[in-house]
Amino acid sequence: QGTALYEIDNCGTDKEPAATYQTISGVFSPDLQYVAEAGDINGDFDDRIITILNLKSGEERVLHPADFPAWSRDTQWLAYTGIDGIYVVNILKNTDPVRVVLYRNPAGDVYPTYSNVNQLPPPEVSWSPDGQWLVYHRLTVEKHSINLPNYYSIFKVNIETGEEIKMVDGGMYPNWRWPVEEP
Repeated sequence: QGTALYEIDNCGTDKEPAATYQTISGVFSPDLQYVAEAGDINGDFDDRIITILNLKSGEERVLHPADFPAWSRDTQWLAYTGIDGIYVVNILKNTDPVRVVLYRNPAGDVYPTYSNVNQLPPPEVSWSPDGQWLVYHRLTVEKHSINLPNYYSIFKVNIETGEEIKMVDGGMYPNWRWPVEEP
């Protein structure tokens, strides 16, 4: 029914949240100015959207088709998974989305893009601390009977140049560790 923001020192205590956002859920930007919420259209899981809400102005922007939003550390960029690859969009400049990785489902010709029908975990991105790279997993085996991590590889892509590098075989759902900020 909403989101409560707590100071890290107050987690697990009886202290009140620092802020409460009624009816707002999703992935908050690092500067807490925006929230990106993934959802579906008319209950159709295969037709996913991301709604970006500016918490100050109340303005909304819809990205379609889109899922699995991830904010850059500076809140300037939002990366997400489309049905045919990974996209980035500059939120502060309100640009059109740009596909940085073309990635169609290698598991079959019937469902060449990501959908609930083929039930394959699509790539989900994580930003590097400097905002230059995205890390993600992708299926690298064409024929398989079940989803196993060894059927996937971990890649990174430079969002400016499009340079894609395989980092390791056999893994899923990587995350880039951001440095801890000093108080």
